[in-house]
Amino acid sequence: MSTVTFKVTGMYCGSCSMLVTLSLEKLPGVTSVECDPSSGNTVVTFDDSLATVASLYDAVIRAGYGAEPLACDGESAEGKRHHARHEWSTQMKAAVHIRTAGFYCGACPKVVEKALGATDGVLDVVAVRSLGLTSVLFDSDRIDRQALCERIRKSGFSAEIIGSGASAPALDDFAAVEDRGGDRE
Repeated sequence: MSTVTFKVTGMYCGSCSMLVTLSLEKLPGVTSVECDPSSGNTVVTFDDSLATVASLYDAVIRAGYGAEPLACDGESAEGKRHHARHEWSTQMKAAVHIRTAGFYCGACPKVVEKALGATDGVLDVVAVRSLGLTSVLFDSDRIDRQALCERIRKSGFSAEIIGSGASAPALDDFAAVEDRGGDRE
């Protein structure tokens, strides 16, 4: 078992803390999560044969927040920060939500998802017709937010960034629209 302490950025209330906690608890190997919304300090105990620090950070970013390393057990504080940063920096992930106008039929979001999904550096895409929204998880070392918007525009739709990082809702929240019987297409 390992324990890591990191700061979650962009949390403002107990609901934020609950969303982060639930996102982390869903990961295989996570046995406990303590998340303080006022300081952002989050302590996670996990089985390191099933989860990594990077997978923890990924869950936080997918929930729409940021993650900054603080400490891991078994190392000095500086060594812990270096280890976590090194592991995480191998694939810098960021989330952005783009208002996408021009979704008129069920095929429109699929066109955007296909175009972005084939783009180097894009890790996950969800386009929701009823919301006029495209949510993208991407490697910020390989592509930037403006390039994503340009790719959407080349597909025939307008694109305007409406949120990223801590201001961006979780990708899973948009995917859940379909699960609730909403219109994801």
